[in-house]
Amino acid sequence: MIYLRPIRPDKIYAFSKKAFFRSFANKVFSYQVLDTQLGPMLCVWESDTLLGVFFSIFDQELLEKEFGKREYKNSSSDQNPLYQKLINQKKLSISVYGPSFFLKTWQLLSTYNTQTTYKELSERLIASKAHRAVANAMATNRLAFVLPCHLVLTVSNGLGGFRWGLKLKKSLIELEGIHNQLTTKKIRKTLFEQILDI
Repeated sequence: MIYLRPIRPDKIYAFSKKAFFRSFANKVFSYQVLDTQLGPMLCVWESDTLLGVFFSIFDQELLEKEFGKREYKNSSSDQNPLYQKLINQKKLSISVYGPSFFLKTWQLLSTYNTQTTYKELSERLIASKAHRAVANAMATNRLAFVLPCHLVLTVSNGLGGFRWGLKLKKSLIELEGIHNQLTTKKIRKTLFEQILDI
């Protein structure tokens, strides 16, 4: 079992969608499912650059949705850039693709080691009314845990949403070692409100 700890990328390569698929055309992507304290984690990379981290078992449909139809090769830990960062402290490079605003959002997010809100991120990006666009960037983050979208809360300090579920979001916040400003009571209330869709 691999025990996750907070990490951030050392280098980010940002692409438009078209440029990403052109640059990685005909490339074989490697993958590995790591057994972590938070459950299975699917890592995807090409060469020494991490492309995806998903809280999932191997899922061909998910990979093809995110990275297109191509060959995906099951590989070992000694080739996995995330594993090497976690265990051997090696530098971690990632590649991301998306609209320009998403790329700027992820770049900014990669510098965070503490909680923030969708509103604060949009204001730092000089797009104060772009809370929804920031939320969309978080929802399409292909590098769960590495680009810490789990640290982004609602303006009222609620958990908001999370692609992999609110229970996992809370666990990742705790993993960051953040003594979060939310009380357990407030988190339970937020989860309860989410269930009732209030």
